[in-house]
Amino acid sequence: MIIFSPQYLLYTILGIVLLPAIVFSVWAQSRVSYTYAKYNAVPSQGGYTAFQIARAILDKAGLQRIQIIRTSGHLNCYYNHQAGTLALSDDVINSSSVAAIGVAAHEAGHALQYQSGYFPIKLRNALVPLLNISNTLMWPILIIGIFFLGFSPDMMLGSFPVGKVIVIISCIFFGLSLLFSLVTLPTEYNASGRAKHILRESGILSPSECDQAAKVLNAAALTYVAAFLTSILNLVRILLYFLLLTRRRD
Repeated sequence: MIIFSPQYLLYTILGIVLLPAIVFSVWAQSRVSYTYAKYNAVPSQGGYTAFQIARAILDKAGLQRIQIIRTSGHLNCYYNHQAGTLALSDDVINSSSVAAIGVAAHEAGHALQYQSGYFPIKLRNALVPLLNISNTLMWPILIIGIFFLGFSPDMMLGSFPVGKVIVIISCIFFGLSLLFSLVTLPTEYNASGRAKHILRESGILSPSECDQAAKVLNAAALTYVAAFLTSILNLVRILLYFLLLTRRRD
């Protein structure tokens, strides 16, 4: 079976390359949970709910057509440009906490990005269909490539070894995932920056509350940094495996 092949074991051992990303991801997620819980217990002085704040931000920008809808889950908030909806989760939509208001303002910031023609979010949106395909295929293709490299290294596709061709294709898919993560970073940081500016300049939150909301948004942004780091190291792991295996066969 392939799981016992030296090639597969080599790839598995190279999983150690991912350890920094795994550790950072766990830390980032715990940081988000801790920070959100801390400031979710702090009610805003104005008493406005996250729904009211998001609605006010959108209306002031002339985006009355965008509907704010409720969605289930914890912090399952997002903006859907195609549907023209801004979704706030059950624990956010009617909350007047500093944390919930920060999250709602962040999602409204994504709507403002589309309105202003912010390039990174348009690029990310264009990459989504390709990413959905690559996420479905990249691991199965990689496993097939490992199989051919391990058991049929001499099988050719024209003048190229089949295993190497398949691994290269999987690298392209992983590269697409890396590109998506890279584009996501400025998109999320910019949306948070817009949210911080609006909350501070509008007086919706006091200066101290703005600082607290900023801590929530900064913690959330770390999860996107973690995803980017994971994408980089995943690609590095595959390339190392490919180079080491090729060197062993030469």
